[in-house]
Formats: sequence, structure tokens, C-alpha cells
Amino acid sequence: MFRKEHLDIDYRRHVEYLQSTKRVLKDRLRKRFGTTRGEALWVRATHIYEDFVRDLPFTGGRKNLMAHSLYDSIMCFAYWEAMPEDQRESVEEFEETVGLVFNGDVAHARRKPEWLTANNAPLLRAIAPIGRAVLAWQNNKVRSGAWGKTWECRMSSVGDSTLHVELIGCPIVDFAKQHGYEHLMPAMCNPDHHSRTDFGMYLVRPQVESRGNALCDYYIMGDHTPIARASVATPDDKGFLVNSLPEGAQL
Repeated sequence: MFRKEHLDIDYRRHVEYLQSTKRVLKDRLRKRFGTTRGEALWVRATHIYEDFVRDLPFTGGRKNLMAHSLYDSIMCFAYWEAMPEDQRESVEEFEETVGLVFNGDVAHARRKPEWLTANNAPLLRAIAPIGRAVLAWQNNKVRSGAWGKTWECRMSSVGDSTLHVELIGCPIVDFAKQHGYEHLMPAMCNPDHHSRTDFGMYLVRPQVESRGNALCDYYIMGDHTPIARASVATPDDKGFLVNSLPEGAQL
């Protein structure tokens, strides 16, 4: 999983994509373009990735616990850029690709025992203090300016059965704006709504930074909860999946 590709990047400052990401993207290229051409396009994508990473500000490297969210996203952009312009995936196809990279094949994921899912409220509540402790050092690095702009993550329990996460300062959004990929951001963000469905997790996200909000606002709960059943995510006019807490909802 962490075997180096020996890319032309500064490994003291940056990380490379995961091997699982490589497998997904190479498979997508092979199915779309055939084995020989797909392999050539993969090589092209890795060179584009190297160019992207060389210009990337330092955001903590491997010490950043969310590093692969950034670097694997950049590899997805490089994959899209490597395809011939008239044969690139549509935004919808690219969203499917990104979903496979970050979530795997959710359609065939095996559901975990119910006591191990987000419907187990005490288990979900226990995550918040652990998460705050793990992220405290990283958040201090961000606030102090020791790292370039990257996520500050705030985590808390809300009510009896909801985990609230705020992500502030998304470097993926910054990268997309710099390279003209804003139109692909729905494909980058929407797969979050299908993350860890095998653990019964349901996401209510009323704010998304790439839509112009100040932060990404995540309410994570079990998929059997009344709020989850009432807060169906629907696409807005830009293609972002959004939902909100029902008015007067008791968390």
C-alpha cells in the first residue's frame, strides 16, 4: 500500500498516491482505451502528477493525517488531464471514478454487524474525543502557519447520536481553482455521501466549501436514524449533492 513509485517529487515535503488509487485509475484507463493505450496514458498521468506536486505548497507531508485526501485527489485530476480532450470522462463518469478511488465498490461492500455501525450511538459518540485528541497537533500546525493552507478539523458530538465535523480550509478547492478544475469539484465532493455505507454512516452536509461556503459541515449519523431518512441529498444547480437538517430536528 505504501510502496514508493520513485516519482520525481520531493518525498521530504510531499507524498504520492496510494497503490489502491493506482489500481483503480489504471483499470479505468484500460477499460476505456485498451491495455496498450491505457498504460501509455497512465504514464502520462504520473508525469502530470509530478508537475502538479512540484508546484504544491508544503502542507505537512506524511505528518498531515489527511494528506492522501489531497494527493489522491491530485492524482485523479492528473488522470483526467491525461486523457485526450475529446475522449475525457464526463463529470458523471469522473464522479464514479473518484468514488471508486476513495470509497471502493460500495455496491458490493459487505455491511458490518449492526453493533459496529454508526447506528450504535455510544460508539459514534466515543469517536469525538478520540478524534479531537488525534487532530489537536495537526490543528495547531495549521493555526500557527507552520504548514501551508490545509484542513483544520473540528470534531464534536451533537445530541445522542450524531458526530459533527467541520473542515475549514480545503486545499483541494485551492488546487482546482488554480488549475481550472472547478467544474470537476462536484465529482470530487459528492462521493463523500457514499463513504463507509458498509458501516451504516449517513452524511448530512448543508455547507460545502467548493460551493462557496466558508467550510464543509458534516453531520454524521446512522442510516437508520429519523434525520437520515428525512434528509435526502439532492443535486443543486451546479451538481453538488446537498442536504440539510430538518427544521426543528432534535439531534
